[in-house]
Amino acid sequence: PADFATNFEVNATGAYFATVAFLDLLDAANKGKSVGETRSQVISVTSIEGFRRDGGNRNIAYSLSKAAANQLGKILVGTLKEFRIRSNIIAPGWFPSGMSAAGEDARN
Repeated sequence: PADFATNFEVNATGAYFATVAFLDLLDAANKGKSVGETRSQVISVTSIEGFRRDGGNRNIAYSLSKAAANQLGKILVGTLKEFRIRSNIIAPGWFPSGMSAAGEDARN
């Protein structure tokens, strides 16, 4: 259960509280800007694992936490609208790296 909760603490809870922590700065950056000017935004890096239905990498806690992070990005669109702050997510697929080395063996 602790490992399961840690996935959510990092991938969903952490993203939410980081956004809240910077809300005043994001809002201040928009002050005095007209509607057409570039405005503040929150970009959340999630994962394609959050969209899979087959269990993906077989780490259900990770996949669920990334699905929660995807949903958080969508909820922030409406929540931050009154501040004129955009919210987007980037959900990359599998990429070879030190973190994915064990998964690479499983893919070959």
